[in-house]
Amino acid sequence: MEGRLPSFYLPPKSIIQVIDLRGVLPGNAYGERTRPTTDAIIIHHTAGPANQTWEEIANLHLRRGYGGIGYHLGVEADGTICQFGDLAGWRWHIAYKNDRYIGVVLKGNFTETPPPDVQLASAHVALGWLAELGYDLPILGHGEAADPRSPTACPGLTFTAWKSLLSQSG
Repeated sequence: MEGRLPSFYLPPKSIIQVIDLRGVLPGNAYGERTRPTTDAIIIHHTAGPANQTWEEIANLHLRRGYGGIGYHLGVEADGTICQFGDLAGWRWHIAYKNDRYIGVVLKGNFTETPPPDVQLASAHVALGWLAELGYDLPILGHGEAADPRSPTACPGLTFTAWKSLLSQSG
């Protein structure tokens, strides 16, 4: 898996379809704040079952005191890409550093097994779309960028095996 794209057709980034869930899910009380700069794109996993709904995740985040679902984009196991928040705005996905990053979450738990190929391919395409929009930035796992006061293994222990598949230079 290291260093290669999944062996199936990847659509051109220009025909990507993103399901816009901004304002549809519970919460979304992040307002119109904007980041002064964006340093990287942070990859997360939901650490739950792949069939968990975005609404369930939004409600979980609300119970944790977030303003709604904490990520900008999400990628489902079947490759569906969803947008949860304005890309220039803040979301709550990385403690103490939400003003510096865009958060992209892959649905599922990747502690022991990597994401399915179709999900990785869609994440690659979504990151290409972000690059086309001006967010051609380093890609880091949540654990790589986490503040020492809030360490995490997110997006799972398998991340090093599939991180290079997300890069737009690969």
